[in-house]
Amino acid sequence: MPEDKIENGKETLQGENSQSGSLVDRAEAAALRIEAANKRTEELYKLNQETEARIRLGGNTGASPIAQKEETSKEYADRIMKNQVK
Repeated sequence: MPEDKIENGKETLQGENSQSGSLVDRAEAAALRIEAANKRTEELYKLNQETEARIRLGGNTGASPIAQKEETSKEYADRIMKNQVK
């Protein structure tokens, strides 16, 4: 019959059923990993929702914006001389 051993207040089974820690320890570790994954999934979901809302409200289709023509110094001088302020 396998021996019982107590480590850090938790009982582990020594012998044929022992695998690098007790079943409780492995279950707790798995639960922590699941909680971390759920938290990350929730963050990504919220980010996705915010992005979709921003696209819908902003009218952004995902296409590249239309590049504005850069004003040359001559065009700038002509505009200023005509008193046309953008």
